[in-house]
Amino acid sequence: MNKGYDTEAIHHDIYELFEIIPIIIRKETVYPKGFTEDGYPLCPCGFPMKPRGIEYNQRRTKYACFKLCIKSGQPLLFQCDYIKEQYNFGYTCHTYFEDGYRKYGPAVPHSLIYQKLKSLRTGIERTFGLVKENRYRMEITNFYKGIDNVTIHAIEHDIVLTQDIIFDYMKSGKISPVLNLNY
Repeated sequence: MNKGYDTEAIHHDIYELFEIIPIIIRKETVYPKGFTEDGYPLCPCGFPMKPRGIEYNQRRTKYACFKLCIKSGQPLLFQCDYIKEQYNFGYTCHTYFEDGYRKYGPAVPHSLIYQKLKSLRTGIERTFGLVKENRYRMEITNFYKGIDNVTIHAIEHDIVLTQDIIFDYMKSGKISPVLNLNY
């Protein structure tokens, strides 16, 4: 299951079929022209926009320029039509989930919900986050007593998940902080 955990199909299916917001530590993503390297859209004057929220019903993320061209103090090559607009937000645009769930989905890395939920990942995700970022170093060579890296990862996941459950139980007295179990 771990192979391709950050693929477009996984992001799509988790959200569309199971209605779960995927908080997946993403591999490096290349954004098209008109975006920063972090995935923020650029306004017509070339300034990075800021998120204004996620509109789940419309399956899109809203961005606004907040008139950064005025606040930057830099001279503009051409007049911005949104400077005179009465709204504080200035130029507004959207990115749509359907254009790429990895890049523009319900929880992009700079969104508030992603930042809140990221800390709730399991211990294995926290522990091996750096390894996943550098997984090309371990992909072929990580064998232990004939066990391949995917199996090792699954075993490690079970161990750390068990430790998480024991820690949560000792801290809260509950078997599960999420489920209401009657045993």
